[in-house]
Amino acid sequence: MRNAAVGIGIVLTLTWGILACSSGIEKKKFDGPLKAAQAVQQSIDNLDDYETFAKVFDVFANEVLALRDNVANEKEQKLFRDYTDLLMTYQDGFLLWEYKVESAQYSWIPEGRIYLEPKIKPLALKYHLPVQSHIVELTQHSWKSVPADSLKIIWERARLQYGKLRS
Repeated sequence: MRNAAVGIGIVLTLTWGILACSSGIEKKKFDGPLKAAQAVQQSIDNLDDYETFAKVFDVFANEVLALRDNVANEKEQKLFRDYTDLLMTYQDGFLLWEYKVESAQYSWIPEGRIYLEPKIKPLALKYHLPVQSHIVELTQHSWKSVPADSLKIIWERARLQYGKLRS
């Protein structure tokens, strides 16, 4: 009777151990991406320049890509999707920032506006950015723009996503 109880105890312990390993998240796998996301978020919070942001963003992107083949179960897949979503939000912000820098080079684009290129039009829709129509007086060419501070809308979404990853 005692041997049966010990045997059942061993089986239950092994079963619990297997279930705990297979249904949980191996947090160590996500240390690199979390640290890299923290660096990106700090870059945004510190109002770092475009080049500094580009460097930390690139590290984060590489960390997320490296993680892709290392997720082992559904919970890790879900967490990986959360990191991928954050990566996409950072990438959207990075793209809008790129066009913000480019728009500042043209005197016909009012200060504080970003020319609404076809590449960033989806961002205006996705983030519900306010779009303004303009007409170039000399040529009567119509064009659209979004406010340069629209970038804050994207960064705020990223901040919320990052916060969920930290909890």
